[in-house]
Amino acid sequence: MKVAAKATSSAMKKYATQLMLIVIVAVLTSVAMLTYGNLNNLLVERDLVRHYNRTLREVETILSIVKDAEIGHRGFQLTRDSSFLEPYLASLTTVEIAVHTLDSLMVNNAQQVRLDTIKGLVNNQYRLVAEMLVTTSQKGAYIDATYETLLLRGERNMNTLRNQIKIFSDVQRELLMTRLSREKEYYDLAPIVILVYGLLAIGSVVILFYRVSDALRKRTLAERELVEKNTSLEIAQNLLRNVLNSSPNSILAYKAIRDNKNEIIDFEGMSVNEAGLNFANMKEKDIVGKSLLATFPHAALELVDVYKEVVKSGESKNIPAFEYTGFNQWFNITIVKSGDGFVVTSVNITDLKIKEKRLEQINSDLKRSNEELEQFAYVASHDLQEPLRKIRAFGDLLATEFITKEADALDYIQRMQNASSRMQVLIQDILSFSRVSQNSSKQEPLDLNSLVNEVVDDLENQIVRENAEVIIENLPTINGDRAQIKRLFQNLISNAIKFHQPGRPPRVTVTATKLSSAKMHLSFQNADPKTSYCRFEVADNGIGFDAQYTEKIFNIFQRLHGRADYEGTGIGLAICKKIVTNHWGYITAESSKDGSTFIVILPVT
Repeated sequence: MKVAAKATSSAMKKYATQLMLIVIVAVLTSVAMLTYGNLNNLLVERDLVRHYNRTLREVETILSIVKDAEIGHRGFQLTRDSSFLEPYLASLTTVEIAVHTLDSLMVNNAQQVRLDTIKGLVNNQYRLVAEMLVTTSQKGAYIDATYETLLLRGERNMNTLRNQIKIFSDVQRELLMTRLSREKEYYDLAPIVILVYGLLAIGSVVILFYRVSDALRKRTLAERELVEKNTSLEIAQNLLRNVLNSSPNSILAYKAIRDNKNEIIDFEGMSVNEAGLNFANMKEKDIVGKSLLATFPHAALELVDVYKEVVKSGESKNIPAFEYTGFNQWFNITIVKSGDGFVVTSVNITDLKIKEKRLEQINSDLKRSNEELEQFAYVASHDLQEPLRKIRAFGDLLATEFITKEADALDYIQRMQNASSRMQVLIQDILSFSRVSQNSSKQEPLDLNSLVNEVVDDLENQIVRENAEVIIENLPTINGDRAQIKRLFQNLISNAIKFHQPGRPPRVTVTATKLSSAKMHLSFQNADPKTSYCRFEVADNGIGFDAQYTEKIFNIFQRLHGRADYEGTGIGLAICKKIVTNHWGYITAESSKDGSTFIVILPVT
């Protein structure tokens, strides 16, 4: 989680830096374009100012040339001195050049029209001057009148020319003033724009410098951290290598070799520990970088499909017992996916396998021996009952024969009868214990409410004789052997009635409580956590027993009281324990001055 958060933070900072750089470039570009536009406009306005100034000078030059021509012409008329015509003659060329120059400077259509008018007036003025010069060279009254007319027309034309030039000049001056005003605006704005651009540039450089410095600092820290991590990684790798080499188990790592269709065709060795090298009797160079099928041709063929399945599915596999061909040894193999490959760990269980086989043989022999002993006990107890029945039968005959005769003989006979009776009960109990030990597999659903009520009915004579009270609460249904479970509750209830306090009627309560899997597993670690259990209690108000005998009372032939006090063979509770064990349950007991409670825990359906 920390690595992912750090990567996300780094990505966000990188994105923020890139965004800031883009914004800075965009702002600087915008300001640069604005500055360039302002300077360009300033230059354009300055060129236009120069243009209009030149236009004004050229139009004034034209007017001055025309005036010089007019003055020269008049001087010649008054003095007849041809030297006065020199300005006029020179102006014929210069005025044409000036008019042509002015014409090339026109960019405004309205001014062009005025210029055309001025050009016409100039040409008309020179034409009138030429006609007056021709008239001056002739004599006569008519000619004088013509000259006067031409002179008058020339004055009017000259006045019109001056007026047109004035209008033209006024318009040009107005345009000039406009351009001067705009030039001043651009000129005044230029320093501000340049200053803003400079400040932004400086600010951008400072920000970039900070960012670059911060990046360099972080890079230095990252490089230092990388060196530390590489050192830690190297230490961890060495530690891991030492740990792997210290393992007695063979550990090998492989990566997949794929064909053009991306199908796995083989595996390449990546790493192997010392135990693996010792097991294969190879060197590291013989496994690392080499093909699995080439290194272990026989053993690999037996497992290569399993390896491929682990790499494809990603699910680990465990083979509890596998014998590598050619090695004559057994291994517990665990295969775990790692990247595009797998890690296989082989635990040598050859010794365990040998011991397991020996144990199986021992168990088989023990089972056969137990079966023979159980069979012997069953047959012996069965066969012993026949002579006992005969002893009792003949004893009854003798008792009948000597009932009125000697008292000593009758006493001997009664003792013999009692001894044979106790022996018969003992043999019957041994026979019952032998039958229970055979662990019957007749499992069926049992309604304990009905079954325990049958037990109470069977014990009716004992209950009535002892004036006992038996209380049965709601009991569950379990799976079990009907005869054995019935015998279990019959023994427990019968004992609860039998071991009562003198002068106090026995009171027996049978209850059941379901146990949670966690609570059951906490109390009995061998209990199956997936199985539901029920706790049965058979509680009485009897004489109780010392807590130190809690385990002893469940052993066969164990009695805490003499036969004169309480009848029995000491096998009943041993049978109960055997029945509970056959049903994968637990039995124990608790006692106090107020009585005993026998606790039976059995799996429920």
